[in-house]
Amino acid sequence: MNFSIVLYESPYSMNTLFHFFKIANAIVDDGDSLSVLLYADSIYFSLTSLDIASDEFNYSEQIEFLIKKGVKFYLCETALKKRGIYELYDKNMNLSSLSEFSKIISESDRVINL
Repeated sequence: MNFSIVLYESPYSMNTLFHFFKIANAIVDDGDSLSVLLYADSIYFSLTSLDIASDEFNYSEQIEFLIKKGVKFYLCETALKKRGIYELYDKNMNLSSLSEFSKIISESDRVINL
């Protein structure tokens, strides 16, 4: 089955963060394909330059783990530019437009919004 997860909130919105990784890992572990669309403040998931304290959850490692498992991440290019962080995104993620988001969603069997 082909899943898409659309994220809107920033990484440290705790409910979103933990639910996202729990759902994403379950999808991948079941052998299904997953695309993650980062929109609005969720594009901060793509930053590689954050200094995460050792006692905080390191979501960057989890994202890297998901990418290695074949999960595709798509970033809203406009959201990156509007927030002034266009040059700082993880190059393992794909820049995308809203029209590409629409295409990915239309090709998905299931879409989850977080």
